[in-house]
Amino acid sequence: SQNKKLDVALTIRAEDADALITDPNHRMAVTGTADSPWLGGKMPIDSGEFNLLVSTVDPRKKEMRYRLFLRHSDGTQRTIAGVKHVANDGGITDIWDDTTTLFTSIYKGHVLPADEPIADLVATGIIRIGLFDFIQEMTTFQVTGPTPAARLNALTRFTTLFLGKLLDVYGGLLSTS
Repeated sequence: SQNKKLDVALTIRAEDADALITDPNHRMAVTGTADSPWLGGKMPIDSGEFNLLVSTVDPRKKEMRYRLFLRHSDGTQRTIAGVKHVANDGGITDIWDDTTTLFTSIYKGHVLPADEPIADLVATGIIRIGLFDFIQEMTTFQVTGPTPAARLNALTRFTTLFLGKLLDVYGGLLSTS
């Protein structure tokens, strides 16, 4: 059937800023909940992974990938896989669309990326984040560390990574030629 809702509330966490920055897959752990009739209601995420702006075959294109493992209310395993395609194909407003549009699939079982073509697909759809949700999301960003200097260093390095990856994709929009 059509038009069933999927809401996710996620906490994305990197324990080590150095590892996050040097890992080409920019892996972070995900916890939270997913709520949908496709899952039998609101269910906790058992484990998950988020990859921040990873490179694709084309260096001017990046992806943000989500993979969430959880259970349906009947106890069977489910996987939610999502991807945001970040590519400069529509001007400056395209940045907003790219970073707030998540193409999502729900699979039966514990499905890894290589297994998706043969996995039992339950549903596909798009999750979009609204402006006010995005603003609220930004207020929850936290950096921890043993000292204020360490926290500032981690925040600066993360911001540099994030903005640098976006410039890889959208940098041509900022040129004067």
